[in-house]
Amino acid sequence: MSSATSLAESSKNSHKGENGSLSPVLMNIKLPAVVSTTAKRSNKSNNSSNKNCQFMARMRMISVVLSIGAGSMFLVSLDSVVDNLIPVARNYLINLYGSEAEADLAWSWIVSARIYGLAFGCFGVFLISNLQNRKRPLLFAFLLNLLGGALSSLIRQPQIGIQLAFIGRFLSGIGSGIAHIVGAAMLAEIPPIRQRGIALASLTVWACLGELFGMFISLNNVLGTPDKWHIALGFPVLIIPFAMFFLATAPDSPRALLTSGKEDKALKSLQFYQNSEDWIVSMKDIRTELSEQYREEHFLLKQNVSASALIIMKSRFSTGKFVYPLMLGAFILTFTHLDDWLWISYSTQAFENAGVPTVIAQKSSLWMSIPQAMISIALLFCFEEISRRQLLILPTIGSVFCALISIYVVLSSGALISPKHLPVIAALDLCNAAVASASAYSIVPELFPQKDRIMGTALIGMTQNLFGGFLTTIALPLMNQWGIEYVLLPFAAMNVIYIIVVSKLLPETRGKSFHEISKSFPENLPTLCHKSFGISRIYPSLLTNIKRYLVHLAALLYS
Repeated sequence: MSSATSLAESSKNSHKGENGSLSPVLMNIKLPAVVSTTAKRSNKSNNSSNKNCQFMARMRMISVVLSIGAGSMFLVSLDSVVDNLIPVARNYLINLYGSEAEADLAWSWIVSARIYGLAFGCFGVFLISNLQNRKRPLLFAFLLNLLGGALSSLIRQPQIGIQLAFIGRFLSGIGSGIAHIVGAAMLAEIPPIRQRGIALASLTVWACLGELFGMFISLNNVLGTPDKWHIALGFPVLIIPFAMFFLATAPDSPRALLTSGKEDKALKSLQFYQNSEDWIVSMKDIRTELSEQYREEHFLLKQNVSASALIIMKSRFSTGKFVYPLMLGAFILTFTHLDDWLWISYSTQAFENAGVPTVIAQKSSLWMSIPQAMISIALLFCFEEISRRQLLILPTIGSVFCALISIYVVLSSGALISPKHLPVIAALDLCNAAVASASAYSIVPELFPQKDRIMGTALIGMTQNLFGGFLTTIALPLMNQWGIEYVLLPFAAMNVIYIIVVSKLLPETRGKSFHEISKSFPENLPTLCHKSFGISRIYPSLLTNIKRYLVHLAALLYS
C-alpha cells in the first residue's frame, strides 16, 4: 500500500484536472490499494462473521437485482395482458365507436403505443448516454411506469378514456425503455464477473413471469370481464412501489460512481454489493476501463479538441471498438427468436384460426407460458456453466423446427399432429425463446465497455423496438388474410441466417472482463472485406460493376 500511495502522491501535481480533482489514472492506483487492504483485513476475520458478511452482501445484491427486473422486464405483462382482453375490449369499443373498423383501429393504436414508447424511451437514454448516474434514471423510469399504468386503467372514462389509455401506454413504454437500458447496464456493473451473467439472465425470468402474469389476469374469470377489464390494463404496475423502495435505499453502481470521481462512495458501493473476495478482481477490471477512457480523452486534449458531448459521440462512431459491438449487438437482440412477437401478441388469434375454440385458445395462451417461465428460472442455476453462443444457437435451431412443424400441421389436413395441437408447439417454441433471450439480453451489455454501454444498448434497444413495432403491425393482417405460414416461414429463414452469423462472428463473453471482450473487436471501422465478417476478399471490380449497374438502372427509370 505504501508504494502505491507514494506513487499517487508523486503523480498528483501532474495528473490533477482543471477542477482540482484527481484524474482517472490516480483513481486507478489509489482505490485498488484501499480495496486490497480492506479485503485482506476482511479475510482475516473469523469464518462465522465472514460467512455472515458474504450472506448479507449477496442478499443486498439480490434485492437490487430483483428490484430492477421487477420494475423493467416484468412489465412485459402490459404487452401480454392485451392478448386475452381483445374479445371484451373489442365489444366495448364497438359500442363506443359504432363500427368494427374504428374499434379495431383504436385498439391497435392502444396496443402499439407502448411499443413505440419503448423505442422513444431508448432514444431518450441515447440523448443522456454520457450521464454516469444509474439510480436516478431508473427511479424516474419507475415513476413513468406507475403513472402510465394508472392512466391506462382510465380507458372507460367518458369522452377522454381512449386518449388517456393511449398516453398511459406510451408513457409506460418510455419508462420501460429507460428502465430496460439503464437497468441492464447497472446489472452488468454491480455483480462480480462470475455472477454477471446470472444477474443479466434474471431479466428474462422477469419477462417470462410478466408474460405469464399478464395472460393470467386477463382471463375472463379473473379481470378479463366486462366490468373489470380496464383494471387489468394497469394492474401489473402495482409492483413498482416495492421495486422503488429497495432501489432507493441502495447505492449506485460502483463503476458509475468511480467514473464520476466519487472514490469513497464507489468503495462503499463495492462493499454493499460484493464479497471481499471479489473486490480486487472487480477493481482491476474497472481500472483497466478507466485507463482506456483516460487515454482517449488525453488524446483529444493533445489535439486541442474540447471533449464536448458531440465530439465524444463522433469519436465513438469513428472506432471499430464501438461500431462492431453496436452492429453485432443490434443484429443479435433485434432478430433473436422472432417467433416471440407472434406468440406473445397474437397467440389467441393464431389458435382460433387453427380451429381452437375461443375459451380454450385464451387458456392455452396462459398455459403455454408456464413451461417458459419454469425453464427461465431453472436456467439461472446453470447459466454461467454454459457458453453464451451455445445458448443462442441451439434454441434458435429448435425454433426453426417448431416453425416448420407449425406450418406443416396447419397446411396438411392429414398430418400426424392436428392443428388443434398448435398451442403445444407454441409452448415448445417459447421454451426455446426463454433460453435464447436470456443469452441475448446478457450478451448485449457485455459487448460494450463502461463509457459506451448506455449509448450502445440504447441504440440497440431503439432498433429492436422499432422493428418489433413493425412486426406486430403486419403480423396480424398477414396471419388473418393469408395464413400463419406467411409469418412463420420468413421467421424460420431469418433464424437460419441468425445461426450462421452468431456462429461466425459472436465472441464468447462468459467469464470474461469487459476489457477482454473489447479486445475481440478491431480499432478500425468495419468494411465489407474485413475478415471479421467472414468474407476474406471482395473484388473492387465487383463493387464497381454494381455501382455502374445502379447508375444505368436509375437512368432507365428516369429517362
